[in-house]
Amino acid sequence: MMGLRWAPIFNMRTKIQNICKYCKNNYFGYGKIYCSKSCRAKDTGVGHGTKTGKHVLCHICKKEIWRKGYSLKQHKLFFCSNRCHAIFKKTLDMSWCTGPKQWNWKGGISFLGKKLDKQIRKIKKYINWRENIYKRNNYICKNCQKRGGKLNADHFPIPFSMIMKNYNIKNLEEALNCKALWDVNNGRTLCEPCHLEIGWRGSHLN
Repeated sequence: MMGLRWAPIFNMRTKIQNICKYCKNNYFGYGKIYCSKSCRAKDTGVGHGTKTGKHVLCHICKKEIWRKGYSLKQHKLFFCSNRCHAIFKKTLDMSWCTGPKQWNWKGGISFLGKKLDKQIRKIKKYINWRENIYKRNNYICKNCQKRGGKLNADHFPIPFSMIMKNYNIKNLEEALNCKALWDVNNGRTLCEPCHLEIGWRGSHLN
């Protein structure tokens, strides 16, 4: 006689249309009385994983939002979205942490240098300079003596950043006219691992 096989029991509940107890909007659910956790929290005063939170207003759009107890202790202003937070930040005076009042300010050289550096490395003159360095070194890394592979060319013994600073280069035109920046004798070939290890960190100045 064959044994009885137990058929799996499925949840036969189906979603039905209900009316939310708090907002009175129609929703589909499994017999619950609230359409969302937010409505449940607004109606009962608890929810979202904590009993110490409460509803506050967004500082910008005045939308009612829920914040937990720890957030209430850490912040004085609340925002419903990143967009509202961004709008608020535009109204602040950020001069204390940017520009001449910032502790690491160097007359705009640092910020401008980063932007200008990307421009210089994309122009044809820099690409030709780099290719000339490769050919002069016979495509051999000056550090590990490995030939070929993925190569980089950097300024050596006078680094790129020092040339930019010494000649006070502030725009692309000044960079194109700076002979020291395009001196083939001030350059070396490095494979990518060696370049990451000793190149950009400045240890090659030792």
